Amino acid sequence: MKVYVSHPLRGNVEANRGRVDEICRRISEEHPDVTILSPIHNFGYVSPLGPQDWVLKQCLRLVTLADELWVYGPWESSEGCQMEIALAETVGIPVVFREAKGPCLCERR
Repeated sequence: MKVYVSHPLRGNVEANRGRVDEICRRISEEHPDVTILSPIHNFGYVSPLGPQDWVLKQCLRLVTLADELWVYGPWESSEGCQMEIALAETVGIPVVFREAKGPCLCERR
């Protein structure tokens, strides 16, 4: 199964990168059969302070390759996360809201 990890980056970039590192580490330990699609890792070479149009297009392309989209963090305040969720719902990819600590599954939309 291919899982796209949706998590905000902007705001506290270093803390968010560290949190996504931990999320991906936990996924790899708890779900060794999952292939992780992590845009924060895939596009870490692009500054989050500059224009994001190209990166957002790439992220949305990655979403379409996923079997599920797992959402972490304060996604409500992230335009990118909202776009990823909307696309997944539009094309029929299940969206699963998860937490980085404790039991993973929180709710399905």
